[in-house]
Amino acid sequence: MTLSRRIKNLFFLYVLFFASWLHPLNIIFDLGDVMVKTDSLTMCSLTGYSKFIKYIAHHPTELPRISKNLRKRLFGFLNTVIPPQVNEANAKDPYGMQLPQIMCDWLKGTYTSQEICTLLLTQADQSPFFKSQAERSLIRSLIRCMFTPELFIQATELMPDAYRFAQECKRKGHNLYILSNWDSSSFELLHKKYNHFFDLFDGIVISGDIHAIKPSPAAYHHLLTTYNLNPSDCIFIDDRIENRIAAEQCGISCYFKQKRCFLTPWKKVTDFLAIAQYIIFFSFFKTWKQYQP
Repeated sequence: MTLSRRIKNLFFLYVLFFASWLHPLNIIFDLGDVMVKTDSLTMCSLTGYSKFIKYIAHHPTELPRISKNLRKRLFGFLNTVIPPQVNEANAKDPYGMQLPQIMCDWLKGTYTSQEICTLLLTQADQSPFFKSQAERSLIRSLIRCMFTPELFIQATELMPDAYRFAQECKRKGHNLYILSNWDSSSFELLHKKYNHFFDLFDGIVISGDIHAIKPSPAAYHHLLTTYNLNPSDCIFIDDRIENRIAAEQCGISCYFKQKRCFLTPWKKVTDFLAIAQYIIFFSFFKTWKQYQP
């Protein structure tokens, strides 16, 4: 471990130790792209490298932004199966694209993963939507990986330092909760895969269990009422701005920050050190306010 890394780790532990003297908080976490991430290489392997190669050979202009472009094409196909509904919650993906209605229904538990996978694969075989057979084949494989819980969780892993951060927060007296858009079947497998991590949390609310997705107010109210939480004592850590806005409208303070990953600088990971510093600031403010005449 380098000297700079050791200094950062010591500072990280110091800020959490200092925070333990202050006002205990309810820290609420999203999961996707906050505490867990999809490993791109594993997902590519499960999808099939040959399918990506054939796709790029047929559509070479897609290569510079292949991840975003493929997601746009996938979402376009999903919207042909079940058109978007105007009154659906404004749920979005990491690129800011609105989730297709069928994904919202899946995350709410309206349809099971198996039902959606069967429906989409059948429609993909017949749909004129695709620009080439290579695109059809690749998107069919992506659908199979996304909506087969065993494959999806195989490609899902904890963010660097996520477990240690949650562990230290818990040791310092804070209460930990999860509020995340996730289908029930996949989350059950994720929980088993990282049970040592999820055992640290005082409460978990998953959209597939409550039939409501963020940023719908119903999701936040369910968490607050189920665990009898005071919104003013809560901090919500979520990567999506629309989710944070909805939480703030419920009286919950929000924060999130990312940083470049050292090993993969083209990707960003959660900046837990910055979050720890915000927790100290917020806790100090609550303590100061508590003792004001």
